[in-house]
Amino acid sequence: MGSQLSTQVITLNGKDFEVLTSGDQSSKKLALFLHGFPECAHAWRHQMPALAEAGYKCWAPNQRGYGNSYSPSEIPDYDMELLVEDMVQLIQKAACDSVLVIAHDWGGVVAWQLAQNHPELVERLVVMNCPHPAMMARELQKWRQLKKSWYIFAFYVPKLPEWYLTRHNARSVLSILRKAAVDHSHFTKQDYEVYRANALRPGGMKAMLNWYRAALRKRFARHKEEQAKPKKISVPTLIIWGEKDVALGIQTVQGTEKYVDNLTISYLPEVGHFVPEEDPDAVNQIMLKWLGTAHQGGKKG
Repeated sequence: MGSQLSTQVITLNGKDFEVLTSGDQSSKKLALFLHGFPECAHAWRHQMPALAEAGYKCWAPNQRGYGNSYSPSEIPDYDMELLVEDMVQLIQKAACDSVLVIAHDWGGVVAWQLAQNHPELVERLVVMNCPHPAMMARELQKWRQLKKSWYIFAFYVPKLPEWYLTRHNARSVLSILRKAAVDHSHFTKQDYEVYRANALRPGGMKAMLNWYRAALRKRFARHKEEQAKPKKISVPTLIIWGEKDVALGIQTVQGTEKYVDNLTISYLPEVGHFVPEEDPDAVNQIMLKWLGTAHQGGKKG
């Protein structure tokens, strides 16, 4: 109850998912938080209490391949359709009247697809430093983004990335967090240890990297359905963007309004990639203000 964080296991079609929870669990308003790489549900420790205070039942799952959640070992088990379906089932399990989806990084990819393909399940969407898939596809055709995204292709190599990222007690995973963040003041030693333990789970790093491998395999296959023009997202959407992201150029945001009917963009000039952890106060303030005005139409700020 309240702003305390608890953990529960929710079973979806025989698969167990570890979910961090906060707020009044009888509330009919769900705030669903979707983390990115190389984090886990712990990434939302600063946002969940704020949304709980606003009356939401807060759920932050360790998504497929993370924490103590279902973590199969094969690449096809991480196709985006399956990752989205996990969240569809989780939303249905929550049995709420309204759903706010808040996402970052890879969680944002799941959230974009969820809002696009299941608008009846999502009332509002917040995405942090994850471009709309169509924008990312556009920018990956340009050298300025391609050189930032070199690691995506490196992760496709079998076994070597797992070895590199977990050697020396997962030192490289912590290095990613430190180098891609501008402000480290909200990362404690205990926070880093949570991410280190997540990376060092038996088979855990392979599972996490399989998100990249599954996505690249689909891209290389050039499926016809992926070449089709994406449906416009109709739900009110807020993008919070850290401008000092070393992995994603600000150009990946520009033009998103072509794919989202009701769009608000809020830029944080001195923030890097790990937005919800680097500047939680600003993020919470922006979200809560927007949630009170989302019905009024999109804007940039």
